[in-house]
Amino acid sequence: MNFGIVGAILLLVLIVAFFVIYRKKQEERRIEEERQRKIAEEEERQRQIKLEEEARKAARKAEIEAGKELYHYLNQSMKTMFHHYCKGNWEELKTLGSPELGDRDAAGRCLEKLSSGNRKIMNRFFSCIDVNDGYMGSGDVTDPDGLRKFFERMMLPFFPVYYNEFSDGPRYISFLNQKILKVYTQLSGKRFRLGYKNRYPNGQVAFEWTDDIYRVFRSDGKKLCEASFADGKVRDGYALIKQSEDPDWTVYISGEWRDGVLIREDTQYRYKNIIGI
Repeated sequence: MNFGIVGAILLLVLIVAFFVIYRKKQEERRIEEERQRKIAEEEERQRQIKLEEEARKAARKAEIEAGKELYHYLNQSMKTMFHHYCKGNWEELKTLGSPELGDRDAAGRCLEKLSSGNRKIMNRFFSCIDVNDGYMGSGDVTDPDGLRKFFERMMLPFFPVYYNEFSDGPRYISFLNQKILKVYTQLSGKRFRLGYKNRYPNGQVAFEWTDDIYRVFRSDGKKLCEASFADGKVRDGYALIKQSEDPDWTVYISGEWRDGVLIREDTQYRYKNIIGI
């Protein structure tokens, strides 16, 4: 009888011990499975973060490349407009060509990330040519007058008055104003200096400025003005401006301007075979 009770007790103890061990193993297995699940989740999270970072880097790289492509297109367009403007044959400017963009979606994102002022400049430019919202099109000029106004607004203020004096230099980029140079910088990532390469081939400075006062020179060193400008005209100061020319003579008017009005006028003649006036 006692042996039976002892055996039963031992069996019960064994069963309890086995159950405790089983529960412990089960708990250890659950904890390990939970640990493995968390490890797998963290690895997947890190993988997704890496993929997203790679996607962001790829998108940013594409945007940077698109910015450079847009810069080259805008710069080449400004160069083309410069030559037509200076030659006096603006009406012959029919196309600026289609933008060569490797990733048009990236170009759109690049333009959206421009500062508001720079974005307005690009939108104004594109509104004058055949380029749609996807930056596709022939690039044909659809608004020649609007494009001309856009070009003049991107040049230094004295340029519309004196452009015909620069037939022998300097380069077109010398006459771009700060507005478009800021667009160039944001698109290309390069820095552009106002008045870059501002010299004739003989080394003569083409223009100087202090605040809004510009001093413009011919290639022979003759000072053409010391004045401020607005809306493509002299506003205040002294200026000497070409009026007309024939095979022998170039006729200039000179004088002082106040608020855009010539208040003291003088007519000068330059014989083309003699240097200076």
